[in-house]
Amino acid sequence: MKKSIAFLEEQAAAGDTNALFTLGQFYEFGKEVEQDFSQALRYYQKAADLGLAVARYNLAVLYEHGRGTEQDYQKAAMYYQQAAEQGDPWAQNNLGYLYSHGKGLTQSDAHAMHWYKSAAEQGHFQAQYNIASRFAAGQGVEVDLVEAHFWFNRATIGATALNQERVNKAIEHLERYMEPDAIFLAKTKFKDYLDGSSDIETGA
Repeated sequence: MKKSIAFLEEQAAAGDTNALFTLGQFYEFGKEVEQDFSQALRYYQKAADLGLAVARYNLAVLYEHGRGTEQDYQKAAMYYQQAAEQGDPWAQNNLGYLYSHGKGLTQSDAHAMHWYKSAAEQGHFQAQYNIASRFAAGQGVEVDLVEAHFWFNRATIGATALNQERVNKAIEHLERYMEPDAIFLAKTKFKDYLDGSSDIETGA
């Protein structure tokens, strides 16, 4: 075992949350050690118990997908909730997904949109895309193609090239069902958002 692992274990034994989390990552991804999800779960759990938001998120992911443990949506939801309340946008988005699909907790479109929006306001691509898709399909909200167009455009900010392409295709498809005035309104709303010239109300 490499010295870095021994050092991290020493720090972890002393209750260092960053060391606990790093060891969890090493075991989850097989970095410097043999991949072992159960060990990853153990270290994430310790860091999560000490209040580390990112450890709670990673722990939730393991429970959601049954890695190193039995799949448990209720525990996944619990740890996503804890991390989400600490402001983690990835946890907020995933908690929104669980609410949307009723996995591990009572299905709620309102709660799903709340957590998607919390993540989206922090620039989380998938959350922004999820909000746009909901407005386009009328899932838990009234169909609003202007809002859908606006949120798809917001998702392009800082997106990877692959995600840019994904969004551009969604916008192209959406515009087939929009009147020219609606497209103009949506583009104006997005421009105003970029200019910071108005407070954007999303209806979410």
